[in-house]
Amino acid sequence: MAPSTANPSSLRHRFLSVSATMASAAKKVLVPIANGTEPIEAVITIDVLRRSGADVSVASVENQHRVDAGHAVKIVADALINTVFDDGILDRRSTTIWS
Repeated sequence: MAPSTANPSSLRHRFLSVSATMASAAKKVLVPIANGTEPIEAVITIDVLRRSGADVSVASVENQHRVDAGHAVKIVADALINTVFDDGILDRRSTTIWS
């Protein structure tokens, strides 16, 4: 591969600009997880959303915070799905639910 010819200071400026814009428009995102969830799919989704500036909450659809994901991986959710509105994680008035 040929070395990059981009000016590093220019790239840094563009990155910081995008980050500042994304941080000011943070969206709340709820990621539901359940027993048997594919761990890499859940973790990567959560990580990418957080890196992009989203306010991510992970909710278990089970009766406990700990979820037994696939491959013997345990994931601990921030909340239970049936309490996200009561706990103030999401606001019923401003929430769009996609199915």
